[in-house]
Amino acid sequence: MELKLDKTTKILLGAIALGLFLNASNVFIGKAYANDYDVSGQGDSGYVTGNIDTSSGSKNVDGYLELEDGSQVYFDGEFTGDGEVEGYDENGNFYELEVD
Repeated sequence: MELKLDKTTKILLGAIALGLFLNASNVFIGKAYANDYDVSGQGDSGYVTGNIDTSSGSKNVDGYLELEDGSQVYFDGEFTGDGEVEGYDENGNFYELEVD
């Protein structure tokens, strides 16, 4: 049995294949350039340590910080200098962190 496709169908299938390829490559490239950092510093709630993630070329970071009492909070911030990060936790507390 032979499947005959007209020109329009071939173009549409090619466009779909290209779209799938570009989407897949974007996902893998994004993950390949993701970075994570161990951080520590001071904030409104005292001394904290944690781990933050960022994508290559981005100043924005997010992750989780561990407070002195052992609890964890979600953190969202940005690089402000070489190895320096500032931002806020989920409760609105401000932190100044350094990459360890």
